[in-house]
Amino acid sequence: MEKKPINKSRERQPFSNIVDESAYRAIFESTGVASMIVIEDTHIILANRECEQVTGYPPEKLVGQSWTGFVAKESLKRMLKYHRLRRIDPQKAPNKYEVKLIHRDGTIRDTILSVRMIPGSSNSIISMQDVTDLRKTQQELADQENRYRSLFECSPVGIVVADKKGKMLDTNPALLKIYGLPKANLIGKLAFTLVRKYLTMKELPRVLKVIKDALAGKIIEPSNFEYQDKILEISASINPMEKTVVGIISDITKQKQSEKALKENEQKYRLLFENMLDSFALHKIVLNKKGAPVDYIFLEVNQAFERQTGLKREDILGKKVT
Repeated sequence: MEKKPINKSRERQPFSNIVDESAYRAIFESTGVASMIVIEDTHIILANRECEQVTGYPPEKLVGQSWTGFVAKESLKRMLKYHRLRRIDPQKAPNKYEVKLIHRDGTIRDTILSVRMIPGSSNSIISMQDVTDLRKTQQELADQENRYRSLFECSPVGIVVADKKGKMLDTNPALLKIYGLPKANLIGKLAFTLVRKYLTMKELPRVLKVIKDALAGKIIEPSNFEYQDKILEISASINPMEKTVVGIISDITKQKQSEKALKENEQKYRLLFENMLDSFALHKIVLNKKGAPVDYIFLEVNQAFERQTGLKREDILGKKVT
């Protein structure tokens, strides 16, 4: 088959001579990205339809206007500086940066600009991406993180976060106070290793089981453990969103000491009550609708009362005298 000769003259033609202006405009309009061309004096000479989504203005309202009229005050000085620098030395001005633009409805829109000089001219082409909703979401997430961090840091109970292998990722000040250890001794360490190092042999098997069950995804109900001279209440649960284990440790030593003291006092008073020589009865007064006493209920009696009255404790407690 005879080969056709290559048209050398056409092959050497610049691309701009092959593709006419209408083709360039079609490409400009169909990029799907808000784009405009501005000249050295800051006026807009071309804008595509996507610009309306970012600015609120249709292209015909943008063309012929200076872009400075659409820029928020806090961004204007910086944008003008980059605009001038880019025409002196493009390397001194960033190609991409974030600014605040004024939408047609008056709202301020966070926008990322991508700017390039058009070769052989003092004009630049600007692409715009509205990231207002993204920045709002990021700020909400940051605020939420700050709130949770404050709760975490200020919580009166100890909190430890570990990965599913048992490596500790974070602890709060309350936990460090409970164990009397610096944070550096915990972060990055395996819970199993520390438990073996600091807990007594008596409690070790139980605590190891708690850790193992927690890492397996089981919810650990509060249980009490002895640690040195303290009594700790420990519970744990899995965080499915982050795939971490959250342990809650409370120092309930004072609470348990108070409960023990109260129980001992109750036993002392019960012993005194039961061995009194005088009969004693504790009553609850029953009032009528007018607030006048009309009866009473036996709440407690001692042994002397039973001996002297002949009434049996089990027969009268909770019952009215009448």
